[in-house]
Amino acid sequence: MRSAVSRFIECVSLSNISLPEKIKHSLLDTLNENMRHPNSQIQNVAVEAFKHFVLAYLVEEKPGDRDAEARVNAVKGLVSACETLCAIKECSQLLPEEDIVSLYHMIMNEVMQSLLEALEDYSVDNRGDVGS
Repeated sequence: MRSAVSRFIECVSLSNISLPEKIKHSLLDTLNENMRHPNSQIQNVAVEAFKHFVLAYLVEEKPGDRDAEARVNAVKGLVSACETLCAIKECSQLLPEEDIVSLYHMIMNEVMQSLLEALEDYSVDNRGDVGS
């Protein structure tokens, strides 16, 4: 029966049927239970179904819909990376001047554009906070 249920979930996923979030969570819980089952045959069918389930229901279609907190952390990481790269100037004897200049141009053109776009991002995260 467990193998048949996993196969059913696989078929639903392959069909890309629209499902409410509650049903998706229930199906995911069922697959998780089946993957932990001691019978390897049940585990194998559940793993195969899980692959299709992830592609159909868990992979984001629109990257712009990601969680606000994740976007905030991405901006903080980008700032931290720029600070680290700019600290290289203190060790400039290791790099030619043209590499340092190209680094600053890259930060100015590419990274700053991303940071400015992040300022336009206002959304609600899982705690209900507005803005990010």
